[in-house]
Amino acid sequence: MKSIKKLHLLDPVHPDPAILAEAAKVLQNGGIIAFPTDTFYGLAVNPNDDAAVKRLFKLKRRPPSKPIIILIDQPAKLNDLIKNCDTPLLKKIMENFWPGPLTLVLKEKGHLNKQITGGTETIGIRLPKAAIPIGIIQKTGFPITATSANRSGEPAAMTANEIEKTMGPELDLILDGGKYEGMPSTLLDLSKPIPRILRKGKVSSDQLEPFIEMYPPGEISL
Repeated sequence: MKSIKKLHLLDPVHPDPAILAEAAKVLQNGGIIAFPTDTFYGLAVNPNDDAAVKRLFKLKRRPPSKPIIILIDQPAKLNDLIKNCDTPLLKKIMENFWPGPLTLVLKEKGHLNKQITGGTETIGIRLPKAAIPIGIIQKTGFPITATSANRSGEPAAMTANEIEKTMGPELDLILDGGKYEGMPSTLLDLSKPIPRILRKGKVSSDQLEPFIEMYPPGEISL
């Protein structure tokens, strides 16, 4: 897809539906967009579009063994993506931390793009609180990727202008929601018998520990 090289300023609380629809169309046509999440800026493609995912990995210079996080717009979408949505722990975690900056690593059903999962048979999924990604997902009709908008190994981009300078010519659309700074989403692995925090982030281990207290002390590992 030929780059259209557009940058749109968006209200992060009440984003313009017409611009969200334009972003959705870009993704439906195999493009890549940069957009603000509830943590940093991310890069979105249709995770089921092989060519778009390959282009994303090339743009990021990301090793093929590293999985990509995806975003959904409602918990019910998990039924299409993971093997077991009915565990008491998963329900408890979702009720208390979704929507929000907590990414859950779960066992996927086996039909997802292997580039997205990195061959791990798991998938990192988040239900964001931010209006922009939720609006895009609702208009596309499918989950979107949310890998950080930077080259692998470089700092996460905090403004749309940073992204335009480093990746602009290779992107099809940039949504500018202002400056985002702070911490990434916390990454909690629920794919194994014992939960494990894989990455520290906005949701602290102290916040999570009461919800996984059924496990022996010390087995909530970082």
